[in-house]
Amino acid sequence: MPKGHTRPIITSDNPNLKQWRALVAVAAGEAMVSRRSFDGAVLLRAWFYLPRPKSMARKVVQHTKRPDLDKLVRAANDAVKGIIYTDDARVCRLTAEKRYGDPCGLEFSAWYWPGAGS
Repeated sequence: MPKGHTRPIITSDNPNLKQWRALVAVAAGEAMVSRRSFDGAVLLRAWFYLPRPKSMARKVVQHTKRPDLDKLVRAANDAVKGIIYTDDARVCRLTAEKRYGDPCGLEFSAWYWPGAGS
C-alpha cells in the first residue's frame, strides 16, 4: 500500500498487459465500427489461444499453465469496456477457455441477451 493511501493499488505483474489490452481494444473498435455498444445484459464468449512449447506433444490441447484464465478474462473485459459494452457489469453469462493454438490470439464474441433485464 503506497504511503498516504487508504486503499491498496492493484497492479499487474505482466509488463506486456497494457500493450495487449491496447491491441484488443483496437480490434474491438474495428469490429464495432458500425455498431453501438451494448447497454443491456450481455452473453460473452472468450477463447484464448496461447503458444505451445516446442517440446509438448501435439495431442495435448488444454493449456494448464500460466496465465490464469480468470486474469485473461479480466484483462479482455477491461480492454473492451466502453467499446463492446458500456460496462463489464453488463456481462451476465460468460464462457471462457484457454488452449494451445497456432496462431495465438483471442476469439471474443458478445451478444445482447434479450429479456434478461437491464
